[in-house]
Amino acid sequence: MARKYHTLLERSFDGAPWGIAFGDYDRETVDSERQEYRANGAKASNLKMITTGARQGEIDSAVSLLNAKYA
Repeated sequence: MARKYHTLLERSFDGAPWGIAFGDYDRETVDSERQEYRANGAKASNLKMITTGARQGEIDSAVSLLNAKYA
């Protein structure tokens, strides 16, 4: 089984496409980064954490699927 990788996604406003903001193997580290974004004014609805394999292609594919879902 591939090692899990956690990625924080952000979008500029409701309905905007998701983009990669931060990632790490440690979920708590990514959650801490999410809390920093919130403390700096980001809306909770414009932040999302996903878990994938560590390969960039896997992450990009998951982000693309999310963006297609919201398009």
